[in-house]
Amino acid sequence: MRVLIPVDGSISCRNALDLLAARARRMQVKPEVTLINVQHPVPMGVMTQFGLDAVRAAAEKEAKGIFADLEGSLAVTELDPAEKIGFGIPGEVISKEADDEACDLIIMGARGISPAKSFFLGSVSRNVLANTMKPVLLARGESLPDRENLRLVLAVDGSNYGAAAAQFISENPGFFGPAPKVTVVSVMRDYSDLTRAGVTDYEPILRDTRERCEAENTRLWEEATEPVLDILRKADIEAEAVRLTGSPAEEITKYAKDHADMIVMGSHGWGRFKSAVLGSTATKIGALTHLPVLLIRIED
Repeated sequence: MRVLIPVDGSISCRNALDLLAARARRMQVKPEVTLINVQHPVPMGVMTQFGLDAVRAAAEKEAKGIFADLEGSLAVTELDPAEKIGFGIPGEVISKEADDEACDLIIMGARGISPAKSFFLGSVSRNVLANTMKPVLLARGESLPDRENLRLVLAVDGSNYGAAAAQFISENPGFFGPAPKVTVVSVMRDYSDLTRAGVTDYEPILRDTRERCEAENTRLWEEATEPVLDILRKADIEAEAVRLTGSPAEEITKYAKDHADMIVMGSHGWGRFKSAVLGSTATKIGALTHLPVLLIRIED
């Protein structure tokens, strides 16, 4: 497995390093890791005044200082990563590097819990997600447990993201463990209030409507979960489906808190519209959970 970790010296990037190091200790084949620091573009006027070589030398010195600060950490010692310096818009440079080096995974630190759900990602993370089709694992402050096989909650909604996520899990047994436990979760609408009208004359009609709605929920749940379960089980991965009801983000987060080490889901987005790179459910889950979140990207 080839992994790219953007670093800037922050606590968030150290969280990403610690997460990968924890998994690497359990992997028979160690991942190939590259750390990349991207130096922001310098205005033309600055380059003209000081000279391109001088500006580039200063940027390289700053990047090497960041790498040097990380070298004493246990995670870097264990991972023995390569180091690379990039120049340009960080998200675009990171995404291109992941493509050029055929990386399997990008791991990035995410911000802490924020009441403003749309701001749990920093600008670089949003920009990476807007430009890459590689899976992106967002590391939070909470570390992974020291166990060989991870417990994963795979959130599905009937789209192709669920199958893509299941395929990624199946193809990377080293990272998730040779026998991870996957719970495939889909959240259905709650129709229970249809029988609470309190008008006796309408109760039979409401009951019939609720039954039809629940039958439709069952059909949608099976369509969303069964293809994903098939992929996992064909790879000899233990998997079960769980049906939840209510608000998707809140229910998935609440369930994962007690049943998972990591949340896996698709990142519905609008391509390069960076402010809307995640769908509302993924954004809310990212803001609500303390767990690492693996976002699977596919071509729309």
